[in-house]
Amino acid sequence: MELNNTGNTAVPERNETEVENTFEDTLETEEQGYVTEDAETDYLENGEQNATVPEPQEAIAETSAKNMTEVTTGTTVEANPEYIAQAVAKIDAELKAFTGGQKEKTVSAFVATVLTKFCNDNARFAEVVYKTTRTLSDVCREIMAGTGNQVSDFEVYRGAVQSYFPNADIHCYMSINIIGAPPTDDEIRRAPKVQAPATPAYTPRNQTPVAPAPAKEPEYFETIHLEL
Repeated sequence: MELNNTGNTAVPERNETEVENTFEDTLETEEQGYVTEDAETDYLENGEQNATVPEPQEAIAETSAKNMTEVTTGTTVEANPEYIAQAVAKIDAELKAFTGGQKEKTVSAFVATVLTKFCNDNARFAEVVYKTTRTLSDVCREIMAGTGNQVSDFEVYRGAVQSYFPNADIHCYMSINIIGAPPTDDEIRRAPKVQAPATPAYTPRNQTPVAPAPAKEPEYFETIHLEL
């Protein structure tokens, strides 16, 4: 420490680098304080500070995704599993007492098998089947109405389900399990296992001209009108 010419204590000199660093630290501290103050001001309500801290963006995104999932998947309806046995027994009894035409009888056993499987797989489906007043005969009649002489399995599936759940639709998937080695060249080029029946060659027959029949005389008839 040195004395200046006036006799006062000299002010110690500071390095310019230290001065600049100190100035930057001060600005950074003031800037942080300003942001914090604004954040608190944004959450003031009626002159009182709101203690709620804004959720991070990740939390907001997670909440939105959760809400979207709930809306998309809907609400699961719990069903009593006791309805499964009751619905299966109902279908079996209705199949034994089935009434209907030939088309309805053709698909009745198939529809009963499909409905029984669905009931065993899902208690909610079984509950609706059990509580439905229409019988299996009614369901098959609805399915085959207007189908003509043929109908696809897919349409029968859809008709059976929509008889109980009118707003439902179905999607069918087929899985192919290839077991073993691929077919050999001989198998690829083999002839059909079932041959088409041989068609005999057409031989035209000699046509004998037929003489025209003589004209017949008109038959006599009369009409009698009777009144009471």
